[in-house]
Amino acid sequence: MTNIIEQNYILYYADFLALKNSNTTVTDNCKYYFIYNSPINSAFLTNNEPFYDLDNPYYKYAEEECNMIQNKYGLEGLQSYVNNLCNISALGCVDAKDILKCIHKYSTSYDRKDAMK
Repeated sequence: MTNIIEQNYILYYADFLALKNSNTTVTDNCKYYFIYNSPINSAFLTNNEPFYDLDNPYYKYAEEECNMIQNKYGLEGLQSYVNNLCNISALGCVDAKDILKCIHKYSTSYDRKDAMK
């Protein structure tokens, strides 16, 4: 069983993977605040939990990979890996649009416009 911090790493990574591959999100809100270099879904800040499907393939893959990284490198290694996905943690608060902008930074303008729809 994972704690809330680890769960947020998994959800952030799952949202990143889903946005990268299908321009959709795994969570219902996909808004994260970076608190002490950890992405925290906005739902957890209000003592709620975001809606997401545990059977989603992006969630399953993110959970497996995050667990593997944490087992090998510890929580600090997982934190470093997730924060360096987009290098946008300095913004303080990111949503799906910010993550998509980062993913498609070097894409063609057509691909970028299509992703933002």
